Amino acid sequence: MARAPPRRLTYPSGGKSPLKFNTEVQVTPDNLPYRWEDARPITAPDK
Repeated sequence: MARAPPRRLTYPSGGKSPLKFNTEVQVTPDNLPYRWEDARPITAPDK
């Protein structure tokens, strides 16, 4: 999965320049590339 770019948050500061914050937080998508029912723990024995 490709890594998402950092998020930039911008807020009005009441002055000449706005406040800008960068974060490395990533958002997990609502749809996973697999069904949860099909997932199994790594330690589970193969069938």
